[in-house]
Amino acid sequence: MALFFYFLLLFSIGAYLMRINQRALKLQNKLEIAKIEKEKETEIAESKLNFFTNISHEFRTPLTLIISPIKELLQNEKLPSDVFEKLTLVDRNTNRLLNLVNQLLDFRKAEHGSLKLDASYGNFVKFSSEVFLYFRETAYSKNINYIFNPTFQEIRFPFDRDKMEIVLCNLLSNSFKYTNSGGDIQMDIDKNEEFCIIKIKDTGIGMDEEDLEKIFDKFFK
Repeated sequence: MALFFYFLLLFSIGAYLMRINQRALKLQNKLEIAKIEKEKETEIAESKLNFFTNISHEFRTPLTLIISPIKELLQNEKLPSDVFEKLTLVDRNTNRLLNLVNQLLDFRKAEHGSLKLDASYGNFVKFSSEVFLYFRETAYSKNINYIFNPTFQEIRFPFDRDKMEIVLCNLLSNSFKYTNSGGDIQMDIDKNEEFCIIKIKDTGIGMDEEDLEKIFDKFFK
């Protein structure tokens, strides 16, 4: 009888160990499948990113070829003033587009953790006035009272021009998107003892107070 119980005990232990082993094998298989799927996703993402980077490189060549003749035309002193203004706007926005393409290429660096701030001292009032002018024609076409209001003519500190251009352009484009014809948009530049203060005010639809904490959430509208 004792032998029977010993046999039964050994059988139960063996069966239990087999179940554990089977579960471990299933878990290992699941982990292997998950690893393969992850590697596949990474491979697809990398392929998309390579395509994205190559296309961005291709954009640079035609943009560079457009910029050169525009600059040559701007050097013509016989140009009528209205044509000169239009060409200046084209030149400014073509250069901005080239800047954006370069920033797309910087995204590749960011993916590999090698993107750094390129900060240098400059007059932020002059810089922000240049960005402000990008939208002058848009303001004119929408009949918007568009005002640049710096408290000082010069505020100097180190900043990354490319990154700050993105910030200011996003703020201004949002103002134009939600401000109706005949409205007002104003950019104020000020400073205190510690900070440069940028305010972009408009007569648009505004935001609900409960939405303010979400403004930096990706894709929040």
